[in-house]
Amino acid sequence: MAYKLLSPAALSMKEATRVCNALALMQSMASHPDTRMNIVKAKLPVYIYPFLNTTEKAAKHFDYLRLTSLGVIGALVKHLENIDFALTQVEDTNTPEIIHFLLDTEVLPLCLRCIEVGSDLAKTVAAFIVSKILLYDEGQRYCGTFPERFFSITKVLEKAVDEFHGKPPSQLLKHILKCFLRLSEVSRLVG
Repeated sequence: MAYKLLSPAALSMKEATRVCNALALMQSMASHPDTRMNIVKAKLPVYIYPFLNTTEKAAKHFDYLRLTSLGVIGALVKHLENIDFALTQVEDTNTPEIIHFLLDTEVLPLCLRCIEVGSDLAKTVAAFIVSKILLYDEGQRYCGTFPERFFSITKVLEKAVDEFHGKPPSQLLKHILKCFLRLSEVSRLVG
């Protein structure tokens, strides 16, 4: 029901709240180690991709919908932790399968869309997801395989920093810098 209300933007706050509540349940399942892979194997994240693809900026509830949807994807990749700035990884054995699923289902362009149109918090969560994907060689290869893809990714990240007249939010800047750090290593994997 909620999908048909996305375009044109006709979703009410009440309907968006109901969807967000269901997504919060999915997020808790995605963050639990016993159910994380079941979420991926059932391909449930694909059902939230339309919410990530919304471009409505005026209505706050569309941003809440984007943010809650990003929370589900973030929960899938969050268990991968950075111990230090050198990006030392502590990973779950299913992480490469999760990363492969997310890349295969084209979540990265949706995260870039959220960086372009979302609130500061949505931009931060989307940049966090992109940075986690880029921790993996497969993520770097995905980003560097085609020059057009590489340049569109770097352009979105650059624009996200440049659009702030003052200082960008520190967490957003931190995740964007991690993305650029990993993107700087792409030629090693692709070339």
